[in-house]
Amino acid sequence: MAELSGNTKPLIFIFITVMIDTIGLGIVIPVLPQLLTGLTVNTISVAAQYGGALMVVYALTHFFFAPILGNLSDAYGRRPVLLLSLGALGIDYVLMGFAPTIAWLFIGRLIAGAAGATFAVANAYIPDTSAPEDRANPVGSIIQMNKFPMVVGLIIAILFFQTAHGAHPSIWSFYTIEKFDWTPRDIGLSLALVGISMALVQGVLIRFILPRLGEKKSTYFGYFMGAIGFAGFAFADTGTAMLLWILPWSLMGIAGPALRAIIANQVPDEQQGELSGAIASMISLTAIFSPVIMTQTFGYFASENASIYFPGAPYLLAAALVVLTFICVHFVLRRGQSR
Repeated sequence: MAELSGNTKPLIFIFITVMIDTIGLGIVIPVLPQLLTGLTVNTISVAAQYGGALMVVYALTHFFFAPILGNLSDAYGRRPVLLLSLGALGIDYVLMGFAPTIAWLFIGRLIAGAAGATFAVANAYIPDTSAPEDRANPVGSIIQMNKFPMVVGLIIAILFFQTAHGAHPSIWSFYTIEKFDWTPRDIGLSLALVGISMALVQGVLIRFILPRLGEKKSTYFGYFMGAIGFAGFAFADTGTAMLLWILPWSLMGIAGPALRAIIANQVPDEQQGELSGAIASMISLTAIFSPVIMTQTFGYFASENASIYFPGAPYLLAAALVVLTFICVHFVLRRGQSR
């Protein structure tokens, strides 16, 4: 067996680190509702609102501390900062397991957000193997994209789409417990099905669909299936129906790569780095406010005080946002073609 190159070994280490981070999150999500109901009050609607607040605390602290951790990784190396990050996540999970009050969960999320550098350092590793001219500052990237009005319009569409996409990690476990009385095991298995379906779509099906439909039609098709899937989740009356709706919903994964290809074709090669930075910045913003929107919507419509009891409201909102994304993309592309 050939020895791994010098560039490959750090990449494998970073990949394993990010995978451990992701696995840890996948373990926590199914049990989070029961943990929160035990520490607050015994209602899923209130627990969901606390869950959204925990996500926002993590996203905000990570947003502000990621550049600092990136600089630390430049000064002291990627590996020490990654190990520090995993240690912080370990502390967070221990606090979750032994927290006597909800305040301890927020302390854990603050620690994890401030020191959770796995993705920040992983992203920082890419410029290590890139030429200086290919590196991009995400904040400056948004300013640079103002030179391309069509691209700005499409990036705004991504903002709507990512806000809708945030419905899944924000309320899936709370919604399925409230409506179908699922156990953590049921939630974990359903999320595994979500992951497998998305992997098949983005790893296999997209190779057949994109060349045949083209980038524009593939984008429209993905958004159409996403809106249908979200609406299906909102009105699903059984757990089996919820699982079946995962399959058409996962086809939404075709839209993202197709739209990014359209956007990339509008930008010169020497500014592709700025484009990636601008898109990454918009996605980071949605990680801050999407959980609030979705969990607060669920918390209201799943509570006893709601004028209409409809726990699927966040998914219906997500479907509407995907439709808005579809309209925005169609308008921008049509206007761009008319010029």
